[in-house]
Amino acid sequence: MTSLVRKVDTNGYTILHHAADMEEETTQINPEGPRAEEVTLFHYAMLRDKKENKTCEELFKTKHNELLKQAQQWRKDTPHSCSAVAVLVASVAFTAAYTVPGGSNEKGFPVFLNNTLFLVFTVMDAIALTCSLTSIVMFLSFLT
Repeated sequence: MTSLVRKVDTNGYTILHHAADMEEETTQINPEGPRAEEVTLFHYAMLRDKKENKTCEELFKTKHNELLKQAQQWRKDTPHSCSAVAVLVASVAFTAAYTVPGGSNEKGFPVFLNNTLFLVFTVMDAIALTCSLTSIVMFLSFLT
């Protein structure tokens, strides 16, 4: 690994240039191994190749421009979908809080007020409402 990191080939490519020049289909993420930019000397990122006179970052941007557009579109679409689901969950949790199971007695209190399962239901409904409202706020912050 050390010898690969410190080499420049005949085209002026460093290991970073080779990583940037890879096709999208062959690019795989290896979370266990080091990334090329972490093990490469800092000044190698500034070297320009002899063929196109580009740095590794410029080469990466030109080679993977379509992948960047897809990632940006995904970043826009995902919060929309997730916030719609969060709003649905929040509306169901809100409705469940006001239409209690079993209904109310003549005094207006829930029929299952003294039941342990009713307490569990109430706590879980409050947690669901809190979590869904929190996720709505988070997804709205992503959109803005």
